[in-house]
Amino acid sequence: MVRNLLYHLIIVSIALILSGIPGVILAQAERTLPYSKHDFHFKEIPKKWDEGIPLGNGMMGALIWQRDGSLRLALDRADLWDLRKVKEFERPEFRFSWVVDQARNNNYGKVQ
Repeated sequence: MVRNLLYHLIIVSIALILSGIPGVILAQAERTLPYSKHDFHFKEIPKKWDEGIPLGNGMMGALIWQRDGSLRLALDRADLWDLRKVKEFERPEFRFSWVVDQARNNNYGKVQ
């Protein structure tokens, strides 16, 4: 019985000690790591969405900006694009076959 109690006391002690180690390591790392020249540094939050701060991982992302005193977040995923057709892009000059024809006729300036 004493042996079983001692065993559990040792396991719990080790678990408590180990659970505090990541916090200590992170606190020390935050104090010792110098700021990188590649870190984001902003004096103010951008006021327009197209100047917003981009954050993401390639699949999911956010654009952060401020409007009317409120912080705005535009969230997006790469696999959730709007697939509706754009009426303005249905003209013949927006087809690949038209571009190929212009290139064959040495009229690529029209494409540009």
